[in-house]
Amino acid sequence: MPSGWLRLVGDWVSQIAGRRCQGCGMPLSRGLLCNACLVRMPQQTQSYCPRCGEIRSGAPGPPLLCGVCGSTPPPWTTVAFWGGYRGQLRQLLRRFKFAGELGLAGVLGWMLAEAVAERRLVADVVVPVPMGKAALAARGFNQSMELARIVARHLRLPVQAALVKTRETAQQARLSRQERLVNVVGAFAAAGVADLRVALVDDILTTGATARACTEALLAAGAKEVWCAVVARA
Repeated sequence: MPSGWLRLVGDWVSQIAGRRCQGCGMPLSRGLLCNACLVRMPQQTQSYCPRCGEIRSGAPGPPLLCGVCGSTPPPWTTVAFWGGYRGQLRQLLRRFKFAGELGLAGVLGWMLAEAVAERRLVADVVVPVPMGKAALAARGFNQSMELARIVARHLRLPVQAALVKTRETAQQARLSRQERLVNVVGAFAAAGVADLRVALVDDILTTGATARACTEALLAAGAKEVWCAVVARA
């Protein structure tokens, strides 16, 4: 049978089965993303700081500690992320987070689990970054919890809502770096993580202010280690 016919038959079978690429909607015979979308959203395996995830520009090179982390490292030990917050990955995250396309949690969670596997990280429990009551009521779901459930399934780990938000805060996206740091100081509390290695899950790492506040709360509650897992590094 000519290759063109094979492709048409494959497309027809994919449509009948309802399997489509989560990035562009093209029919798929298997997987979650087509090859074209994987090319547009490559996994970041080089040229980043393994501690904070800052992506370096210029020629590709191995993961290297950045100057800031070399002198004043964050409280978490490392960060796993799929790629930079740009292009199609940014679009997927915005569709998931702001348009309520919860079905995208599957592919985004898979990408995050792949990033964790790439870095060979080990944890005892997966903990999502919590939302305040007002923000949760407005959005209707916590994107970090949705991602944490998928990641935990891939890693065969329990999900634990060990963090709570103790007070409402302004939206981080509207604030400067310094304002973000002040905004979330003391805004989280943790329990039930004594002597555990924690994978802290969120959708995006920007300035690291929220991750810092959550990590400090987890360590204060006795966590042995905290590392971050985010889909994208801004």
